[in-house]
Formats: sequence, structure tokens, C-alpha cells
Amino acid sequence: MAWQQLLWTRPLAGAPDTLSMYHVFFMPANKHEILEQKILDLPFTEDFKSFSQKLGVKTVNDMIIIPVATLMKSEGFTYHALQELVQFLENRNLANLLQQ
Repeated sequence: MAWQQLLWTRPLAGAPDTLSMYHVFFMPANKHEILEQKILDLPFTEDFKSFSQKLGVKTVNDMIIIPVATLMKSEGFTYHALQELVQFLENRNLANLLQQ
């Protein structure tokens, strides 16, 4: 029973305090591991890796928390780089995590 308590989050604001109203947030370990991998260790192009270094981005998670509009305004970031990032995420079922 103790392990179940670790998984449950607080009920939604305004929702009755019943177990059925609780939500569980879960990300499989392999997806979390992918997000924490260093971009330099992944199969990105040298241009993409160079851009991420200039931006100070080290992991996939660091990259996906930056809104796409901000990335596109960054010097050196291209549509090709965006396509590369999106394809990498789609291949791992993580594209939904990319910030709009």
C-alpha cells in the first residue's frame, strides 16, 4: 500500500477528495532516460550539436523545454534542425513533449 501513496498526486482543484479523482503522472523509465541523454552522445548532425552547445543546451530535456518559437528566433537554428529534433522525438514517441 505504501508504494501506491507515492504514485498518487493531489486531486484537481475544486474536485471532491475521492480516490477516483486522483491522477497518476507516469513516464516510463526508458523515456526519462532518453530525455536525460546528452545531445552530443546522440545521432544528431554536427550542426545540431554545435547549435545546442552555443545555446548551452546539454540534454534532450533541456532542448524540449525551450519553446519552438524561441528556438526558431535563435541565431543558427534552422528548419532543418527543427525537423531533426522533431523526427528524433517522433521516433521515440516523445514529440508531444515539444513546447509550442
